[in-house]
Amino acid sequence: METDQLRGELLVLLQPFMRDLPEGFALTDSTLLVGELGIDSADVLDLVLCLEERFSIRVREKHIDAMRTFGDLVSIVKDLRASGPYPPPSKL
Repeated sequence: METDQLRGELLVLLQPFMRDLPEGFALTDSTLLVGELGIDSADVLDLVLCLEERFSIRVREKHIDAMRTFGDLVSIVKDLRASGPYPPPSKL
């Protein structure tokens, strides 16, 4: 999956969690997930579940801790997808 396509899919997944954004708000790689987008800690857990289901990945606590910006989110999901599906096919 191309990075631009991944960004688009992540933006779609983020939509239900984004609240009270000012008119004309532009999402960039440096946009803070918690704070700027209105995502709270409970939303982060819901988002992780959505990510795991949509991309067949396993998001560990260390990844959640590193998910501060939209750019971080893109990088983490891209890296996890590159490491293969979760659960691995042999475990199905």
